[in-house]
Amino acid sequence: MPDAVDIDVRGVSKVYGKVPVLKDVSFHVPAGSTLSLLGPSGCGKSTTLSILAGITEAQTGQVFFGGKPMNDVAMHRRRVGVVFQSYALFPHMTVQRNVEFGPRVQGKSKQESAGAAASALKLTHLADFAHRKPKELSGGQRQRVAIARAIASNPQVLLMDEPLSSLDANLREEMQFEIRDLQRQTGISMVFVTHDQQEAMAVGDQLGILFDGRMRQVGAATDLYDRPVDVDVAKFLGKANLFPVTIGSVRDGKAELAGPSGERWGAVVPAGVQLSADGDAQLMVRPEALTLYTDGVPEGRNLVRGTVTRATFLGREANVVVRAAPIDLELRCGTDEGGSLRPGDEVYVGWTTDRSTVFPVTAPASRGQDQD
Repeated sequence: MPDAVDIDVRGVSKVYGKVPVLKDVSFHVPAGSTLSLLGPSGCGKSTTLSILAGITEAQTGQVFFGGKPMNDVAMHRRRVGVVFQSYALFPHMTVQRNVEFGPRVQGKSKQESAGAAASALKLTHLADFAHRKPKELSGGQRQRVAIARAIASNPQVLLMDEPLSSLDANLREEMQFEIRDLQRQTGISMVFVTHDQQEAMAVGDQLGILFDGRMRQVGAATDLYDRPVDVDVAKFLGKANLFPVTIGSVRDGKAELAGPSGERWGAVVPAGVQLSADGDAQLMVRPEALTLYTDGVPEGRNLVRGTVTRATFLGREANVVVRAAPIDLELRCGTDEGGSLRPGDEVYVGWTTDRSTVFPVTAPASRGQDQD
């Protein structure tokens, strides 16, 4: 396998006709790691991948692999492996011949191509299927053939565009871990495009969140989940309880807030987010960060009083909804806490300042970043 290279995207923009698809997108993928590129349909994920591959040309901005500019380098000279949503296998060829195709196109000898294919098939656990045709394989096996074909060409960068979307749920989950293990074994720098949050977290060392062609936030999954930079990211990465609040003061990365009924709360301000005293904002708390109190109220906590509207037993946990005007709070708690609750029960809900986040009502226009 080649030496790992980092991927550096700086200020890339793309317009189709008069429609801007990418707007000043920047991100950095450290050598030998994986970025999961995540966002809703039409946000620009596949276009970003196409620009990295050299299939599409950006209007502005630059792409670097290992510090070398790639804008003027043709696709076949970028040493990029691409795995598409559709497997794009040659149906008349055996698995072996499909995987040999890339090295042969690169001008490798028959013997060299066969050796590269054998190594790739071993890595993807397909050595025993080398002489089968694609139609004789399961969906997961065909996807592994597509991955083997991509890595047999000895790429320095591996790009995957929704590679698991056509698989059933169980196989999809299995393939997530296979791809993750394969990337770690090979050390190839990878960009993995998906619209599935769980899949993105399972595969990527870091996540990049695209909305409307702009990179809103880049970082480790735990950072983005716990400290989303705006409402869009918060809601896209999981359940988010959102309170309307007013900013009292901001100091040392934390804000004092006034709740909708005058409650006094505290929350963490994400790095780079600007808040103004007396301005409107939104407080975000994840369901698992909330604590339910039915007997006694602790001191020194962020608290709100409410009424249970639903309590659902889910085996190891309970899902509880509490009406705390003007919102419905969703909690996940132990069955010993939530299992005995009934609609109409009066409770308190609390959380710690460190597990809550506040950001402006209006999302920032752009959060393009260069982060490791």
